Amino acid sequence: MLDTNELLRLSRQYHRELPNVRGMRFRGDDLRKISYENLDVSLGRVADTAGWFKFWDENLNVDQNKLLDDYVQGLDSILWLAQIEQWMHLVVIEAADIEKLSKFPHGNLHNHYLGLKTMAWNCYLRHSQEDYKHLLKSYLKLGLVELELAPDAIMGHFNECFNLLIDEIN
Repeated sequence: MLDTNELLRLSRQYHRELPNVRGMRFRGDDLRKISYENLDVSLGRVADTAGWFKFWDENLNVDQNKLLDDYVQGLDSILWLAQIEQWMHLVVIEAADIEKLSKFPHGNLHNHYLGLKTMAWNCYLRHSQEDYKHLLKSYLKLGLVELELAPDAIMGHFNECFNLLIDEIN
């Protein structure tokens, strides 16, 4: 089961410790810009790995492990954005709501991807918390429904990746 509180906790710990350990300092809103750029690239990686738009590739073989890894990195990007914008209260999603998301029908992946990008840029340009809520839920739906990733696999891989990174930092 996906626990958004636990995901946020791990993401916060990682993103708090990493700059201090590496002695990084950011000017102005550079960190905010970096977090949006990171999200944009992460969304592109998920689309590239899943390959739904690659109609020209007759031999497309999706690496499910890479897809899960790219998806988890994208999820962290969205959680990091909540930290940067101080929208962490929007991350709390009840198990029943996640269950509802997982029962939605498959949507058009092209529209879904472009919608995610639009919501991300609305967050950046308009500081839209409403778009952030939709971005997070829509991304969760992408993983659970369109990409058919199991909630336990997402949670387990996120824990594995970020606990390992946190251990390396400390």
